[in-house]
Amino acid sequence: MRITILDHGLATRTGHHFDYCHSIAGGLLQKGVDVNVCVFQGAQPEVGDAFRALGCTFTPAFSQFAYASPQFGKHPHQLLDAIAQQAAAEMAGLPGADLWLFPTLTADHLLAFSLTPNPPPALGMVHTDPQALHALGGRAWAQGGDNILQRGLKVRIGAVDPLVGDYVQTYSAGLPIGAMPLPVRGPSRTHYPALPRTIGFFGHQRPERGIALIPDLARQLLALDYEVVLQDTRQQFQSRGTHPRLHLRAFASDLCAEMAACDLVVCPMDRKNYTQRLSGIVYSAVASGVPFVLPAGTLSAIRTQALGASCAYVEHTVEGILAAVQKLAASYPAHARGAERGARLFREQHGLDRFVQMLLDEVAVTH
Repeated sequence: MRITILDHGLATRTGHHFDYCHSIAGGLLQKGVDVNVCVFQGAQPEVGDAFRALGCTFTPAFSQFAYASPQFGKHPHQLLDAIAQQAAAEMAGLPGADLWLFPTLTADHLLAFSLTPNPPPALGMVHTDPQALHALGGRAWAQGGDNILQRGLKVRIGAVDPLVGDYVQTYSAGLPIGAMPLPVRGPSRTHYPALPRTIGFFGHQRPERGIALIPDLARQLLALDYEVVLQDTRQQFQSRGTHPRLHLRAFASDLCAEMAACDLVVCPMDRKNYTQRLSGIVYSAVASGVPFVLPAGTLSAIRTQALGASCAYVEHTVEGILAAVQKLAASYPAHARGAERGARLFREQHGLDRFVQMLLDEVAVTH
């Protein structure tokens, strides 16, 4: 059996694109599946090294990066069609497979798939509204869905969250959007101290993830005698000097294991960018059984508030986030119980094993 993973947003050894593709590939390989991982042609060399080390085929297949903003100009529809046709040609050139998996399915790749001659059955996970990447995303999704239905192609699409699924369904006409388990794995914490001592910041540090606040947050947390773990995959914080209680992580091969070694995780993402999309870091914290701080008014805050594992802040400032950390710490045992319960509930619905089994079942059904 061969499964091809397609992700033109995978270019660096960081973020959910890498984490999802790497963990899924590893899970499939353990089941004896041949795996080909197809990514953006400009992916950094260490990305290919990581996948080849797993034992899978690595193919820099796609000339268009998922997050490149097309300059549509006076003929936007023609340019969109040209981008989709190019991606379709690149897909058509891939070796044969029993299933194509799009762990982060974008509108332009749905359209490209719908134009590809004789593609295998496909399974895609959608993370955002189709308009999120560019203004013609909705058109691309709707056109791709129509083509799939007209051609009778075998496609199963799931959303990372019901709200995301509802948004995407409005563009999809007769193409149903269902639910899928999240491919997040790792150990979850079961023992907690009376008070938190180690605070972690994880993920691809960038503006929408609160990178501007992290240096001052870390400095003040260190001044309060906390241990601070900071995932710094792009080595953006290396030049700020060392501190005996500041632990930089260049790369987390098992994100949940790194989180489970912390007592509390801070997720300082930009509220407006996360009102209609989930934070993978938040859900990794849930899966890891670790209490967390996050902004109020985000989809992640809505989905996790009933667990009692988190404290949501309103002001997106160092002071506002620190106040939330201190509030959570003041009632840490209660939040720890919520985190332990949340991890248990997460494992009942999600996890890498469930996701991999879903892929194997999909191959069995479609062949």
